[in-house]
Amino acid sequence: MRLKEPVAKAHLNLGSILCSEQRFEEGVPHLERAVALDPDLSTAHANLGEAYGALGRRAQAATHFALAVEEEPDNLFLLNRLGWLLATSPEDDVRDAARAVEVGERAVRLTSRQDPLSLDTLAAAYAEAGRFNEAAATAHEALELEARRGTVDRALADRLSLYTSGQKFRESR
Repeated sequence: MRLKEPVAKAHLNLGSILCSEQRFEEGVPHLERAVALDPDLSTAHANLGEAYGALGRRAQAATHFALAVEEEPDNLFLLNRLGWLLATSPEDDVRDAARAVEVGERAVRLTSRQDPLSLDTLAAAYAEAGRFNEAAATAHEALELEARRGTVDRALADRLSLYTSGQKFRESR
């Protein structure tokens, strides 16, 4: 990293490698430096979102996922990560039901309702918005899609039970 000129992608690469080794405290400063050098570097924002999420810093994670989505509005992974955080964070100041629904609906549209993860994210967003009937129907749709593919997601089935009883889902702290 001893370069005559700071290079955003070098910091991005080093920060990403450190974070992939679960060395988040060492990796985050490099990812932050990459963003400072190139604010439009969506991969750095996405990796910062993941790193902050792993550190339990959900507000910062949501901010960086949102910035990454601005740069890559059709990136399904980013849409689902952002939507999930906005719908299920245990911190009140992170949740944003309207934005979670917007992001979740975009992901579901992009996948033509054929991605269980996107449907699950949207269901959580609907529940956060108090739209429990839509949340339950969407979670049920995700479960049916998984069943057709030969898989069963017990956690999704548990969330469906919550939505059916008028409850929201929260990630654990």
